Amino acid sequence: MINLLTRSGIVAGLIGGALVGPSLLKTVPAIALPEQEVLKQLGGVPVFTLTNAQGSPILASNPQQKNGPQIASFFLSQKEAQAVLGQIKTKNAALGKTARVTPTSLGKAFEIARQNKDKKDVAFQFVPTQQEVSAAETLLRAKNPKFKQFNDVPLFYAVDTKSKGLLSISSKQNNARIIPLYSSKQDIQGIVDQLKQKKPQLAATTQIQVTSLSQVVASMLKENGPEIKQLTLIPSPEARAFLSTLQKAPNNQRPAVAPAKR
Repeated sequence: MINLLTRSGIVAGLIGGALVGPSLLKTVPAIALPEQEVLKQLGGVPVFTLTNAQGSPILASNPQQKNGPQIASFFLSQKEAQAVLGQIKTKNAALGKTARVTPTSLGKAFEIARQNKDKKDVAFQFVPTQQEVSAAETLLRAKNPKFKQFNDVPLFYAVDTKSKGLLSISSKQNNARIIPLYSSKQDIQGIVDQLKQKKPQLAATTQIQVTSLSQVVASMLKENGPEIKQLTLIPSPEARAFLSTLQKAPNNQRPAVAPAKR
């Protein structure tokens, strides 16, 4: 399970956080699929972490667990990571002098997690944007008004309620069919809006649903069917804009993030 802290907790912890070498994670299951296949499926999504000048992660204490592990956070939004960095520089000048936002890929983050699954003193968390969490909660409350809080990274997809099939699209790279899981509800809503224009009968039975990053990764780790291999995480518009800037950067300055298949 990928746990999240409140943003106030993250900031408070980072301001007083320690610095350690790259490492450390708690509870990641063994990979059942070939390792490189799983990491490839996660590799197209950029994430952003706060590091010092040497590239070591800045750790935060967990305000919900006094004696628990230190937390290293991966943000889905570069802007939100930069906002936390700004608060660190304001409130902790010494730490702020060397702190920076460092991009990597979701696949790399999980690779580090797997390599350090037996460590108990530090854990990694993945921090979604509040906008997407709110969108996920709205969808879930429409089904269950008593639903309270979504504590994970939301991924949005579409289902044909008549056939119970998942929406698939053709990849722009090789025309293969993929099952897109969108980091942004705005993206999947755009797909549904296009269906209303082009295939209104299909659109009438198409419903946007939400799952979580931890559930998707758990499926990838346990299953090896053709549908699992079709799952493709689509970064948010902000993340795709970041990826487009990488194409203009010199090769030796590009972080290890590959464009997602679409």
